[in-house]
Formats: sequence, C-alpha cells, structure tokens
Amino acid sequence: MCNNKFGLALLLLCAQAGAQQTVQLWPNGAPGSEQRHNEAETVQNTYISNIHDPSLTVVEADSRHANGAAVIVVPGGGHRMLVWNNEGLVAAKSLNRSGVTAFVLKYRLARDQGSTYSIENDAAADLRRAVRWVRAHAAQYKIDPNRLGIMGFSAELHMYAETDHAFNMGQRSERLSDVHWPDRLADWLADGGWLIPHAGQAPQGVPSPAR
Repeated sequence: MCNNKFGLALLLLCAQAGAQQTVQLWPNGAPGSEQRHNEAETVQNTYISNIHDPSLTVVEADSRHANGAAVIVVPGGGHRMLVWNNEGLVAAKSLNRSGVTAFVLKYRLARDQGSTYSIENDAAADLRRAVRWVRAHAAQYKIDPNRLGIMGFSAELHMYAETDHAFNMGQRSERLSDVHWPDRLADWLADGGWLIPHAGQAPQGVPSPAR
C-alpha cells in the first residue's frame, strides 16, 4: 500500500491511481545496498529519486475484462529520476484499459546525484528480479507467466514524424499521432495474440520466454 513517509506529493499520486499494492523486491535490502535499506526516497513534482529499495507497484486490470496478460512498466527519467506519474501510473492505467495487469518498477538509478550504481549491474538486476517475482506470483494475480512483457520509455521503436522527445503517454503533445500512440500499442498486443488467454501457452508465432 502507499507509504506516507514519502510525503504529500506521493500520497496524492497514490490517491489518483486508487488503492494499489507495493512490494519490495529485496525485503532485506538489494545486493550491495543493504546499508541504505529503508532510506526515504526523494519526491519532487511527481519525480522520484534516491531509490535504494527497488519495488513493484501492482496496478491490476478490472476483473471484468482482465485477460491474463501482464506488463512490467519501467518509467523513464534518464536514470537520474523516475517520471513516476506520467510514465509509470498513467502507463499502467492505459494498459488496464486493454485488460492488462501492470507492475510499475522502481529501480536503482545509476545517474542520480552521488549514485554508486550502474545500469548494466544494479538497474538490470532489479528488472530481472521483477520478472522473476511477477512470474512467481502469476497465480495470485491471475496472469499468464508466458504473456509477460516489459515496457520502457525514451527508446521509441515506432517513429513519429515531427515529434519531439518525452511525450509520455501522449498527454504532453497536441499531435493526434502522439495522443493515440497507446492505442497503437493495444493494437500491436491484440495482433500478436497477447490479449487472448491461452491456458498457459504462449501465443502462436511468439517465442516462449526463456526460463
């Protein structure tokens, strides 16, 4: 659940998104970060930094149309901060509309001021841990471990002409193509069969995830 030690700004974010569960990925402290376990995060204008306890915030799809697909959302921020609202909770709610349960990841930041972390070691370890955690708890959240994806920001595969950087989920742009890009994501998920329950089997034509 939302933790009030991080201040009013984060509480407001939690209220906007509704009641959600947050779980620590390393309950006894992340490897190499044990001495900073339970250190308070920094929240500035919905941006979060000083992260030493990686976690997942679970944003479940409505049970009336949940389809068993899941996505780990990795907010951007140049590894200096996390754009927690616009590239985290908003992205999760957008996925929910397609029946996808989302898990928003807080990971250790390699470029935060004074950070001793690295992208390839610490941030990557947090993401791998998140994948394992979601698969291990798939039954609890009624999701198919073979239909788990990862969504990040600041690395767009689909190119939009005459569009600047960092338009989040489309709400920071007046261009219709930007505003509707989450719909294209939903189309891609549907075309690939990711939104259709397969009784634990990966969709045809989609490689099974490595164990």
